[in-house]
Amino acid sequence: MLRFVRTPEGDLCFDSSSGKLPGRGVWMQPKREFFETAVAKNLFSKSFGEKTRIPADYTGVISKQLQDRIFSLLGLARKAGDLVIGALKITQAVKEEEIAFVIAASDSSAQERKKWEHKVPVYLFGTKEDFSNLTLQAEQAYLALKFGTFAQVVKDVFFKYMTFSGKEGL
Repeated sequence: MLRFVRTPEGDLCFDSSSGKLPGRGVWMQPKREFFETAVAKNLFSKSFGEKTRIPADYTGVISKQLQDRIFSLLGLARKAGDLVIGALKITQAVKEEEIAFVIAASDSSAQERKKWEHKVPVYLFGTKEDFSNLTLQAEQAYLALKFGTFAQVVKDVFFKYMTFSGKEGL
């Protein structure tokens, strides 16, 4: 579910951290068409009981905030030691059954991804450049999350992002 709040100034605000922003929230399924219908029918203003302004192309803002949230969580997972970086390390961790899922950059090799697809879920997300910026290592195309809390939280936000953005891979 996605949560939205109304700012004191009357603007709609997406709560990408799901429950951290103050105020009464409005929840909806993470589907773009539901959001667009709610905007078209003025349902946010009705739900909040006051006129609520929604910026143009707010769907793009929501997608970007979800994407940023995923990268933020991956950074935390890296610091916690739950992120496996690089194809060789991932292959070893998959053999040892430590991996919940693999995240492959959209510009990564399909042949390389096939090594893991029959053993663990593989999701397409981001680019090699995004991964290199996150890991501070050059030319990273693959990340994997070990089983645990971070894996579940990242997977939940992935689901929201992929569903809302209409992307495949989950």
